[in-house]
Amino acid sequence: MAIAECGDAGIDVKMITGDHATTAAAIGGQLGLDGEVVTGSDLDAMSDDELARRIGDISVCAASHPSTRCVWSGHSRPTTRSWR
Repeated sequence: MAIAECGDAGIDVKMITGDHATTAAAIGGQLGLDGEVVTGSDLDAMSDDELARRIGDISVCAASHPSTRCVWSGHSRPTTRSWR
């Protein structure tokens, strides 16, 4: 319910977890996060331009490791990424 309310308020909710992608996708689906699931390795391999193009479609970052820190801002500000 809180996630739906965030969506209604214009907040784009993302889930970042160390869980396996399959597990993360199942949990994300239960939470109503029905976008794309990527792994920390997938994000590490993306250029800033690719991430900027795809960020709106990504809901779950799975199998992220402690050195992966993803910060995504809303649509009104530029998308920001910081990790490594």
